[in-house]
Amino acid sequence: MGTLNHFARDLKLPLDLDAAAEIVVNGNTVAVDVAEVNGKIFLNNSIIGLYPIYRFLKAKYRRLALLMAAAAVFRRFPSLKVVLHVNGEQIQRRTPYILIGNNKHGMEGYNLGFRESLTEGKLWIYVMKDHGRLGLLSLLFRLLTGRFNGPDDFEIFPAEEVQIEANRGKKIGVALDGEITVMETPLHYKIRPRALNVSVPAGS
Repeated sequence: MGTLNHFARDLKLPLDLDAAAEIVVNGNTVAVDVAEVNGKIFLNNSIIGLYPIYRFLKAKYRRLALLMAAAAVFRRFPSLKVVLHVNGEQIQRRTPYILIGNNKHGMEGYNLGFRESLTEGKLWIYVMKDHGRLGLLSLLFRLLTGRFNGPDDFEIFPAEEVQIEANRGKKIGVALDGEITVMETPLHYKIRPRALNVSVPAGS
């Protein structure tokens, strides 16, 4: 019933309600990973930077939401100064966008966001390289034409947990599976391996 249904698609669940209900009765039960940030659970991913800001601006402009918010984000082009504590290292970056995924997300061509596994027991942290406004336009063009390749535009870190400090203040907009909230920093992300039981098609 969601907008993009990433979680259902990754689990090979049918999007038809009757077929999905039948799986509850006749399917198998498996345990999959979930992730959390500062105690809040998410299933797919969490985002800081451009996307939460876009959503805030979209709510502000309402009627002309899509175009006005996109133009405002491009004009402001917010860039975060962050410190990541990951895999025993402290990494400083300036970036407009960070995605923290529950397991590895597809980052090539049109295969964005697809996960082959939900049981790796890893977060995948994708930090966008700061190429400026023109770099963002180039990235969007490659997304639209299916020529996007994640490592060209992102630094990628697999880890079991990561702490993110942002220098823009004590609170920051955070997207959790597409829903926007405001959280106090630092943001402490961690994986919770096989913490959720789900019904999947028999034989999956």
